[in-house]
Amino acid sequence: MNCSSLFVPHCRIPFPFQFHVISPSKCHLSPTQSSPFHSLASLSTRNHSSKAFIVCSTSSSSSPNHSQSTSDSITACRAKHILVSTQELAEQLCVMIVSGERTFSELAESVSECDSKQNGGDLGWFRKGTMVKGFESMCFNANLNQVFTQKSELGWHVALVTDKSCEQLSISSKDFKSLYESRNWDDKSSFSEEIQLVDVRELEEIQNDGRSLKGFVNVPISAHMEWIEALRSGSLLNKDVETLVLCKSGARAQQMCVFFAQQGFRNVKHIEGGIDAYYS
Repeated sequence: MNCSSLFVPHCRIPFPFQFHVISPSKCHLSPTQSSPFHSLASLSTRNHSSKAFIVCSTSSSSSPNHSQSTSDSITACRAKHILVSTQELAEQLCVMIVSGERTFSELAESVSECDSKQNGGDLGWFRKGTMVKGFESMCFNANLNQVFTQKSELGWHVALVTDKSCEQLSISSKDFKSLYESRNWDDKSSFSEEIQLVDVRELEEIQNDGRSLKGFVNVPISAHMEWIEALRSGSLLNKDVETLVLCKSGARAQQMCVFFAQQGFRNVKHIEGGIDAYYS
């Protein structure tokens, strides 16, 4: 199974592709799907089972960083999973992992039916509303480092949530304007280690519009084949730095943030209302 099938289609926007792929390099594309951002228009999340079977935990308690957090306050998760066809096999794998007989990564690589097996089952970061419902809800409610099984329309998942984030997913136009105007964006050394700014508008769009802001790196969607490898490697943008994403009105930036999060960006926010709101 292609790992992108875990993600549900939503928020359709006028792009040549949508952002629902964990790792584009691991996706098998047909000749008509040359974009690394695989479309999931055929995926349906209807009539899936939400039955879950919690096996046990690999640690005595959840992480101190999240012990006071509720699932409502969690905005993103990082998880591993192994996809198999039967509940019996899923439970057997859980026992092997918890007992230490085999590692999660070893079993993912050897038996998982998902392309994420090539990464030891690692799905990267994902936000609410992007995964198939049964699997996603369990990930956001599970304790850290707790092995569990979950049935979805795709089969049985053996999963392990390795991290969670409570970071905000957006910044208001007002707060961004205050932040932006308080800094000297001509002096890159004063902010490059703290924050990075990304404009996902097309170059021609920016030129025709005439509105642009200093300090932004232009990452146009149509040129994805030119920047995707640099993004994956971390040479284009720093995945550990707070990243603010801008477009014309906010929709494209929001979707790009989902994709960035799946590539390992921990603290990424879209600027609400885009450049329209900034200049209004």
